[in-house]
Amino acid sequence: MPFSACKLALSSARRTSIASGLCAALIGCGGGGGAAPPTVNFAAPVSGTSITLGQSVNLAWASNEASGCTASDSNTAAGNFGSTAAPASEPVNGTATVIPTAAGSFTYTIVCTGAGGTATASVAVNVAPPAVTVTVQPQESTILLGEGVSISWQSTNATSCFGSTSSIFSGGNYPLLYTANGANGTPTTTSGTSGAAPVGTGSFTYTVTCSGPKGTASANASVVVTPDPGAAPITITSPVHGETIVLGQSVIVAFQGPAGGDCFVIEPNLEAGFGNSAAAVTVTPTARGTVTYGVTCTTSGGLTSFAAAPAVIVLPDLVGAGKISTLGSTSDPVLHDKHPKGLALATTTAGRITTGDLLTCDFADSGGKAGQGTTIVGLHPTAGATAYQVAQSAELAGCNALTALPDGTLFAAAYRANQTPMVAPAGGVNAALPAGTFVGPSGIAYAGNSLYVATIDLSRPNGGSIYRVALNGDTASSASVVQIVSGLCTSGTAGALYGPVALLYGPSDTLYISDSSSGQVIEIRQVSSFSAAGQFAATCGGSPPTGLTKNELTPQEDQIDFFGGTGAGLALTPVGVALRPNGNLLVTNGDLPLSAGSTPPPANSVIELSSAAGGGVLGQPRQLDTGAPGALSGIVATQDRQGNEVIYFTDANTNSIIVLSQ
Repeated sequence: MPFSACKLALSSARRTSIASGLCAALIGCGGGGGAAPPTVNFAAPVSGTSITLGQSVNLAWASNEASGCTASDSNTAAGNFGSTAAPASEPVNGTATVIPTAAGSFTYTIVCTGAGGTATASVAVNVAPPAVTVTVQPQESTILLGEGVSISWQSTNATSCFGSTSSIFSGGNYPLLYTANGANGTPTTTSGTSGAAPVGTGSFTYTVTCSGPKGTASANASVVVTPDPGAAPITITSPVHGETIVLGQSVIVAFQGPAGGDCFVIEPNLEAGFGNSAAAVTVTPTARGTVTYGVTCTTSGGLTSFAAAPAVIVLPDLVGAGKISTLGSTSDPVLHDKHPKGLALATTTAGRITTGDLLTCDFADSGGKAGQGTTIVGLHPTAGATAYQVAQSAELAGCNALTALPDGTLFAAAYRANQTPMVAPAGGVNAALPAGTFVGPSGIAYAGNSLYVATIDLSRPNGGSIYRVALNGDTASSASVVQIVSGLCTSGTAGALYGPVALLYGPSDTLYISDSSSGQVIEIRQVSSFSAAGQFAATCGGSPPTGLTKNELTPQEDQIDFFGGTGAGLALTPVGVALRPNGNLLVTNGDLPLSAGSTPPPANSVIELSSAAGGGVLGQPRQLDTGAPGALSGIVATQDRQGNEVIYFTDANTNSIIVLSQ
């Protein structure tokens, strides 16, 4: 009730009963008229404000109806605004500046009192740790090979640092060490100096990475190392440019240095000393990727030379260490034909086929009778794939191999039908050449404007031949068929053929012939220019026939090399053949050898052969199926959708496609 109304009520009370009117008036005026309660609030900072350690907190507060205030904070590291045990006296309206001494979350509280009671206000501030900084400085930015350099670094707000260098030739000593994968090298102090004695020429980067509560920071410095102008050169003859190996395989570093030089081979895991000026050193990489070896030599006169070898690419040992899985069944979903033979990748999406699908022939009918299958099926390259029928025709009877053209058209080698039919992506099958053009087609490969066809004529012991068929688009004529190889040994039956059983066309116009009779893979370079009737005058009928050699050839023998064979110390029965990206050959060993006393790879295994002429086995053969021999025929090496290398195989024992992946 307003004061004037209360006054009026009292005045009225006098005219009636003073005692009762006074009580009523007091009740109507709200009691005895006590003091108002105080209020207080922080004007700054806003609660939840964040700062970096080292910055200050500016506090401002205002109160009403207060006679005094005290301040406190939540932690001794908050900056001494006061403590709960000993609050600091503060004015009723005021400001204060505090500097936290540690990172964390702190609460600042002001408590004000007055005649009407007590009021409290609090504000929270987050204090983040300071950022890490680091600097790196070389003593000199350019030096001569043979000289050393000091690398200094300083950091702030760091609890640990690591040093690394960009090259094995940078000569970084502790704590600056080369790391091949770019990760931090050796732990070191947060500030210091390290000496480096580069063993190679070029620009080298020295990096220090430091970490602290706030995060990580890196800095680097470069030093250019120039050749000693008076030093003699070093010649490296091995490895050669573009050399690619499989993890576990060794590399030979062969060099010729200055006369009387004390030479070292430099590699990530070894600095091997040699007292002479020429050597051939065998080194074995321990990780996949790219590795570069170098040689440095110092003469008695103190002159230092350096040479870097060509980089070597180290691929994973996919054969020896890859994961084996099953893609899916290859049994035809309509006729239930089985026993897959040959394998091709779909080159385009058309008709029933999708780019990247795995395409294979079913060689046997549903009852397992060899040579009676008449279907081609496809599987998408995903685990658990289900086969779909691409084509079915009597012209595909005994389909043993197939090849894909860029437009998706397929050509097949139908052994029992004596045909090389053309298969459209929509499933139509047409005779590409007149019946009888070939006897026992067993392999087929597309080569740009040509097809190459392998045949096994069991009516003759030397009935193995290779033909070149010129293409006009997707069409061929009998007039375009040229026999380029003849005289290869042949034997066996429709279900177990020996002879030229598979073909592969590779880079540089190279044709690979998988010859299960001689136990070799035959390489013909520049095959498009290979002369007609290249005769292999092998003596057939042995157990097995003796491996072919160059002196058994008549024309253009310089274009031919051989992989495997008992003469090369490798007894096997090659069936499927493919190329890895590194140029090495992948060969499936289809059968146990016929020669007595040999120690072959197990049946149904895959072997990797070096791409070098007559290359030997890399790593260990990998058996993919322990069942009946001769199960593996088709093989394709490619990449999955993530870019990882993957190898596919057809397996006639399990009627499936096997996958070998990383």
